[in-house]
Amino acid sequence: MHTLSRLIRHSHSHRRRFFQAAFYSAANKLFDILPEVLIGLAVDVVVKGERSFLAQRVLGYFGWTDTWSQLLALGA
Repeated sequence: MHTLSRLIRHSHSHRRRFFQAAFYSAANKLFDILPEVLIGLAVDVVVKGERSFLAQRVLGYFGWTDTWSQLLALGA
């Protein structure tokens, strides 16, 4: 019998724990890369100012045009 099919057959009684583990694994990976993304956005704000990614209307316009409000939004 194939190993993966044996694992799936055995995991039916542990389905909730399996999905919890998958969720926490994905959340862990997200929180692992989040600091690098935030640092990159902060550098973009400082370098480009009013032309940064947060000031663009691509993802919606929140009125964050000046550098200080963009950095406050990143901090939040």
